[in-house]
Amino acid sequence: MSKGIKIAGMTEIMGRRMKESWQTSPRVTYSMSVEISAAEAFIRTFNGAHEQENLKINYNHLLMKACALASKKYELFNSSVEGDEIILHHEINIGLAVATEKGLMVPNVKSVDQLTFKELCQETRRIIQGAREMKLNYDDICGGTFTITNLGMYGIEGFTPIINQPEVAILGVNQICTRLMMEGETILTKRFMPLNLVADHRIIDGAMAAEYLNQVKGSLEAPEMMEA
Repeated sequence: MSKGIKIAGMTEIMGRRMKESWQTSPRVTYSMSVEISAAEAFIRTFNGAHEQENLKINYNHLLMKACALASKKYELFNSSVEGDEIILHHEINIGLAVATEKGLMVPNVKSVDQLTFKELCQETRRIIQGAREMKLNYDDICGGTFTITNLGMYGIEGFTPIINQPEVAILGVNQICTRLMMEGETILTKRFMPLNLVADHRIIDGAMAAEYLNQVKGSLEAPEMMEA
């Protein structure tokens, strides 16, 4: 026998926002892969140095910082549309999609471009824990200017996330993959993280999206340059 489940609470709110986004933003998806050997080494070094403090960074922290720095350079990625105006935000607040028992939540870390990785690690841990325990405050949920959603740990090889209104772009992160590469006459095995940037084409064109992704790629492939 069929069973009906009433759409309510967070599911209702998320559904309404996703419908609004789908009807509002003309979306284009741009894909690029990042070679992660330097990122892996940076994570190992950082976590080893902060083991006594129980601080561990992961790819999400590097992605958040890389996107924040790219948004600082390409300010339209840190904007929203209100009526016939583009609002450029002075803070770069990166939202991170978090799966909870009651549905998806997107808390955000404020002024990510100004944080050290230690500070970013501490604040990200706080908002993720708060989301899962339903203990976030209003400020944790509101004010985001760019969102990252990472499905790589679920084995997802490619997806097109829906923009989190009123933002104008979102980054989807896919499963890390291994590829054989030729360098001269030598065959090497390298690991790559595929990224999908979805952008509102009213505001962001293809050339700008490509420049933004290349900036993110450059930061992830030289993560030591991102430390504030």
